[in-house]
Amino acid sequence: DSVAKTVFFYAWPTDTYDSVEFGSVGLQKGGADVTFVIHGTSWLEGKVWTEVVLEIRNGEISNLRWGRYHALIPPGTTLTKLGQAVSSLAAEYDKQRAQTAPAPPVYTPPAVPSAPPGNPTALSAMCLENTTSDPVGYSVPSEHSDYQSLSTGQRWMFWHAGSGPFTVLFSGANGPATFFAPGQTVGAKPNSCTDAMTYDFIKSGEAIGLQPRTWIVGTAHPFMANVVRASSEGQWTCVSGYKWADADDAQNLTCISRDTGLVGLDLRIDAGEIYPTVVSVRRNTPAAQAGIQPGSHIVQLDGVSTRGLTIDQVVARTRGAINTTLQIMLIPPAATQTEVFRLTRQ
Repeated sequence: DSVAKTVFFYAWPTDTYDSVEFGSVGLQKGGADVTFVIHGTSWLEGKVWTEVVLEIRNGEISNLRWGRYHALIPPGTTLTKLGQAVSSLAAEYDKQRAQTAPAPPVYTPPAVPSAPPGNPTALSAMCLENTTSDPVGYSVPSEHSDYQSLSTGQRWMFWHAGSGPFTVLFSGANGPATFFAPGQTVGAKPNSCTDAMTYDFIKSGEAIGLQPRTWIVGTAHPFMANVVRASSEGQWTCVSGYKWADADDAQNLTCISRDTGLVGLDLRIDAGEIYPTVVSVRRNTPAAQAGIQPGSHIVQLDGVSTRGLTIDQVVARTRGAINTTLQIMLIPPAATQTEVFRLTRQ
């Protein structure tokens, strides 16, 4: 309790310390991050609190840092001043450890993808904000931040020495996602979040995505694979080695390998229909040159019936290597007999 009072004074010298409570233990390689929550009363804001994260490695206290906080004014101290409390905490930790049984072996979790290195002389800051209507679970391994929940409209700031990006883990559109957020280079820890340092959690259907609030060229699309932000704001492009599936309509944001050949058919399966329907035929494509008409029903692809296939399975069968042949059996609009077309993918 006495050490907590000292740490709280470093955080908000003009406020009053109230109490300290245990937060959580996050297992790390070689030890654990132990979190305590220190509560106090501000003459300006009322009740405030801050997390203090104790980094224990190889049986010793290796570092002490701020975690999350609830206050208009962030904990205002330097790491040098905060480090003065480490010796007191270490002494208390050694005293209590001597009174307890030996600790069980430390679990070493799977390695987390490492963010690219940055300039160690700079200072970077990043904020995460939840703009969805539901809580979002995430962690920031680069900041030793364990899994936590961000409520709707809630925002948290992270900062570190160096210009290296922040590693954010969350459940994305296609399962667990890793996002490297560059952050904003600053001269000192900022008191509030700017748009340039803010990344928003967004939602599309049931999928969660993360995107910078400002336009950063090369940032991956939160929901579409192999799509990144282009040099012109508001425009998207495919990553190297990919091309638009529809050259006439890049707004559909579907990228495919440059080695993939197409025949130029847009398909769908209507409710109650047995076979997929040709919605449209793209101009200057093999399907257009062969005279296939919109409204035709695709019966077979390379001798395989399309009955019972999903639309994704049908589309996948129309694609293949460039210059390979696709045989299509279909029923033209208002016809009762099938016709067969042999198209060369382009």
